Amino acid sequence: MPRPTILEGGEPRPLIVDPSLSLLGTDERSSLLQVFDACARRGGKEADEVEQFEQRFAARHGSPQAVAVASATSGLQVALQALGVGQGDEVLVPPYTFPASCHAVLHAGARPVFVDVDRETLCLDPDLITRRLTPRTKAVMVVHIGGKPARMGPLLEAARRHGLVVVEDAAQAHGATYAGRPVGTLGDAGVFSFSPKLMTSLRGGVILTSDAQVAERCRQFRFHGLPGIRNRVRQQRQLATSVAPHFVHHVAGYSLMMTALQAAVLMPQLDKLHERFARRHANGAYLAQGLGRLSGLQPVLGCVEGKSNFYMLEVMYDPAGFAGLDRDQLVTALSWEGVPISPTAVTHTPVYDNPSLAAFCDLPCPVAEDVLPRLLVFGHPLQSLVLDGGHDDLDRILDRVALVHRHAAQLVEFFQAEGRP
Repeated sequence: MPRPTILEGGEPRPLIVDPSLSLLGTDERSSLLQVFDACARRGGKEADEVEQFEQRFAARHGSPQAVAVASATSGLQVALQALGVGQGDEVLVPPYTFPASCHAVLHAGARPVFVDVDRETLCLDPDLITRRLTPRTKAVMVVHIGGKPARMGPLLEAARRHGLVVVEDAAQAHGATYAGRPVGTLGDAGVFSFSPKLMTSLRGGVILTSDAQVAERCRQFRFHGLPGIRNRVRQQRQLATSVAPHFVHHVAGYSLMMTALQAAVLMPQLDKLHERFARRHANGAYLAQGLGRLSGLQPVLGCVEGKSNFYMLEVMYDPAGFAGLDRDQLVTALSWEGVPISPTAVTHTPVYDNPSLAAFCDLPCPVAEDVLPRLLVFGHPLQSLVLDGGHDDLDRILDRVALVHRHAAQLVEFFQAEGRP
């Protein structure tokens, strides 16, 4: 059969992207080289850079304590252990997240227990917490998926009522707020990622907490059980006789330090985070408004108390609005048109469908099982930085989506004739 007009030529169009956009620039390069040279002069030893970054990140979020780590996954594990979660305990987790959230629970010695998401936020539903409690339940891990804050008000209320600690997986949620407060500062601990997110050092993470004792335990777990005062030893400051010995290993810790070079790359980005968040939030709202005008597309914007950074713009898809074109066919057609899009960037199905977590699913999560196969993701930084640019690229995306919408019936016929998924 003849190709629909939309497919003439048969070759994908170039990805809609502005090559001038970058996560990292001259400020980060300059900071990195300065610290590189300083480390070289010290014979490869690190000094104050990580501690300086911790202090600045904590101040930026209004948190008393920050502990930088090698990754957000290790940060979640360390935070759980520092809060007393361990062998035999249960941690409530959502089924829509990157598997690392649940793996961190396992690494801490606990068992993940899945609590379904709500449709408004796609985050853990606080109204279901009570139903999943057992005598072994110790903590709740809430994931601000896609940069959208969970409904933290009722979630914290439920957790406090039952004596549970709350860990926020804010890996994707830099700059996002709930009721005007930064996410990651609302629970007992919050963890951010610095793999490609709104801030990046390619890898790395940080733990925020308001509890100095929890922060000290995080530092001990982070580096072989040594106390946090080791920083003062490295800087060759004289320790008072009242200070406890600094080479006492209090717990069987790990080697999960952030490096000075990572801190160097991150520090200039802190000064830009407010601006970058504002731009992505405005662009995400603009793109969501345009997509929402088409039948079959319903952007997921989260709760009214939350302000998303649109790390991902998630859109619920109804094939009926596109002449029955299924989700994967729509993604294929839009990718042919250069639109940066994917099915769910985290998981196509609930995370407990992964072999590493299947044994921990004792009850299904029907909302997650319903929505995840119907999700589309626009603007993920790993696909394109379009949400960091101007409206021209966003308008091109909207034009291409509208084009596919108009030709949806032809595309259904084409895929049927080709026998392609």
